[in-house]
Amino acid sequence: MSALTTDPLEELKRCNRIATYADLRDRLPVYWSSVRPAWIVSRYADVNGILRNPQSVAVEPAKSLRLLGQRGGIDLSSLQRFLSSMSFFTHPPTHDALRRVLAQAVAAIRGPTLQTSLERYADQLLDAGLRKGSIDLVDGYGKALALSVIGGYFGIAESDISRLSALIWELMEVFEFTLPTVKNLLRFNDCAHELTEYFARLVAARRLNPTPDGISTIIRLFDNQLRQSDEEVAQHCLTLFIAAEATTGAGISAAALELLERPELSAKLRTNMSLLPSAVQEIMRLHSPVQCVLRQLPADLTVADQTIRAGDSIVLMLGAANRDPRAFTDPDNIVLGRAEPKPLTFAAGAYACIGMQLATLEVEIGVRKLLDRRSLRLSGEPPVWSSRRSFESLERVPAVFVQGA
Repeated sequence: MSALTTDPLEELKRCNRIATYADLRDRLPVYWSSVRPAWIVSRYADVNGILRNPQSVAVEPAKSLRLLGQRGGIDLSSLQRFLSSMSFFTHPPTHDALRRVLAQAVAAIRGPTLQTSLERYADQLLDAGLRKGSIDLVDGYGKALALSVIGGYFGIAESDISRLSALIWELMEVFEFTLPTVKNLLRFNDCAHELTEYFARLVAARRLNPTPDGISTIIRLFDNQLRQSDEEVAQHCLTLFIAAEATTGAGISAAALELLERPELSAKLRTNMSLLPSAVQEIMRLHSPVQCVLRQLPADLTVADQTIRAGDSIVLMLGAANRDPRAFTDPDNIVLGRAEPKPLTFAAGAYACIGMQLATLEVEIGVRKLLDRRSLRLSGEPPVWSSRRSFESLERVPAVFVQGA
């Protein structure tokens, strides 16, 4: 392949994401990017194949950070330790051991009262919007529902939630396609430090006085199965908090927008609620919160006539793969009851998201409760999407309750 004069990722924005993905799949299904020094892979079959390759492992960003810190004489230790602790950036056997423990922690969130409490809170949020006459379906519904689940599990004070959420959103910029500046790296390091310190204080408090919450559960699981320091335990709690708040909140908000933009979809679901799981899967396929993941392989691999060398970084474009017409008929629309390959919203293989079932349940409950509110409409003010390129999320969806509707 001849050298590119322009890297498609340079101009990638939310407004041209679908068109850019189509161009990548058709013209450049595998290419070396100058924006993110890595191979970019965008077709479903190729992405799915690498995800499920038993030799495929995550790229470890902490190694690059260590070199950057040493060369620049800057302290990135908090960010480095945090990224090193994240299970989806580790390699076997560490990854497998962490995954087993964290999967048990996630299973504990799905307790017998979760669905009832989440339904009750969804009604409370919507009732508050009804009294006011309007609601933001992002901060006031999608994010609020997701935060209530993970915040309640960890026993986090309601007064702390807003600050934690803001820090997490800032920290997640570290996963963008473009390499961060030194100034931004220092900012991310500060965020990682403050967040880790917060959860470390919770872990220390539960060590002294165990409670029935998730922090105590995770301490017990790690103590029994995989001895780690309290700072590492705190970082694992933070990882779960980030995943639960960011991806699930984004999914609920996107689903809310789709329902209000497609009244025919809402009508069909109200008539046949057995279609709800299919609708949620389709919405999450179209609006994959995580748009890409990084992998590498220990041996050379040829994909679409390109040789990817052992150890090279590979960016797998989940969002592009999920709209690939080679895998999905009418890929840019919601097709209920679709009997085609499983979407890659939660990745696949050894690193597939351990919280996918929990996230799906939360989105389904959020959608079901919205369907009960027939008077809810978009306000006419356009929804606001995040400008992030590696993460698909809404920042605002203004909606109103129409009297008599």
